[in-house]
Amino acid sequence: MSGKSDVYLLLKKELSHELQVRGLSTDGTLDDLRKRFLSALDKKVKINQEIVDDFDEQEEIQLASARYSELSEAVEAMNTNDIAEMRRLKARLVHSHNRLHRQKFQDDLETKRCELVKNLYALYVVVKEATPSAVSKGLITTLVDYFCFVNCLVCALLLGEIDLLKDPMHGNPRPHVAWYRGEELLTNYTTPEGPAAESILLLNNLGRVDLRSELTCIASNNNRTLPLSSTIHVDMNCRYQSRH
Repeated sequence: MSGKSDVYLLLKKELSHELQVRGLSTDGTLDDLRKRFLSALDKKVKINQEIVDDFDEQEEIQLASARYSELSEAVEAMNTNDIAEMRRLKARLVHSHNRLHRQKFQDDLETKRCELVKNLYALYVVVKEATPSAVSKGLITTLVDYFCFVNCLVCALLLGEIDLLKDPMHGNPRPHVAWYRGEELLTNYTTPEGPAAESILLLNNLGRVDLRSELTCIASNNNRTLPLSSTIHVDMNCRYQSRH
């Protein structure tokens, strides 16, 4: 999830899944599940990959296909003037994408999984681009120091936040950009207007664990079969390593 506020936008079955993959109880009311998941986020309870790997592959594909159809219809009928509806759609798309993205299947089911992951992200892009932006464009002027390294990736470490900018090669059409922390799709980024395909990711209230995390930027458009990507690891001394 991209933030605690998104927890209140998920359905009960979606919250149940997020608790289940963390080895937590799924009993109780919707409010109980929200409180339990918020507590898990505060305690940084990690996803148990063994639990994820134990899901039935065929059933997961069927569920994901049904969710994709449901969300596709919701996107087609969405009211772009309803900010609450747009936020709810984005939160549910992120959950559905992350649920499938963190899994790995075999043979034809893996091909289908990858296709659904791609389609869910494409839906998310549609909703994100249709959502009115409320992000201040003066954010970049608050940065104190810049640290430059490979692939035009620029970082700045401030008190409690890190700002990442990425220009993943100019594309025609402009590339779609996705950010990940490990296997988790991040959504708190913006794409400023301009000739460059630039994306700005903001992570607030970073702690020691967060600053040792792996952050990946992936860019793709209709002209490339494989997306471009760059991954960085950030430590508390503000040293950056990049790999492709």
